[in-house]
Amino acid sequence: MTHQYCRIGAILLLSFLAFASGGSKQPKVTYQFDSKADFASFKTYAVEPTNSPTLALRMLNGKPMTQTIAESIAQQLDAKGLRQVPADQADLLVRWKGAIAYEAASADVASPTVNVDLDRPDSGPILDSGPARGEGIPAETTHGGIKIDLVSARTKQSVWRGGVAAVLRDKIPDPQRVERLNAALAKLFADYPPKAAPAR
Repeated sequence: MTHQYCRIGAILLLSFLAFASGGSKQPKVTYQFDSKADFASFKTYAVEPTNSPTLALRMLNGKPMTQTIAESIAQQLDAKGLRQVPADQADLLVRWKGAIAYEAASADVASPTVNVDLDRPDSGPILDSGPARGEGIPAETTHGGIKIDLVSARTKQSVWRGGVAAVLRDKIPDPQRVERLNAALAKLFADYPPKAAPAR
């Protein structure tokens, strides 16, 4: 087999798995990667514009939401020692999409099982966690996710693909929402660059 991938729950990487009982607020993250890729050779990157048009109409912390998310992705890659450059000079091209889905709330709002469909129009706030205890059961729950591909500029093939997903709340201040976005993406990139499993 050409590529060895770490285990994932779904090809889009944004399946909402059951959270721990008691109302976990932690986002779900998962990733896969090409074990034969030389990640040490990737020194630079460029974040491409997202194909999430309705997301671009929404603001977050005084800026377009797409800009805020792209800046957060760049922040994580910078922290890993990569350097942002123009696309024609980049070792890695960063391609990402965001999506929102809605579901009628059940009694167990802490255990969503809905997939976020990245091919459907997206809307609403993205990437905070909830609902918080004491708020009661809402009429519907909101689920959001981001999928990120790191594509080798030389081979045009994805070498790393990750996703982050969470149950969302919209009644929190924007600065706190950005903090949660940054924390979710930091969790997603925590093990980057990835290490291949030992050969058996």
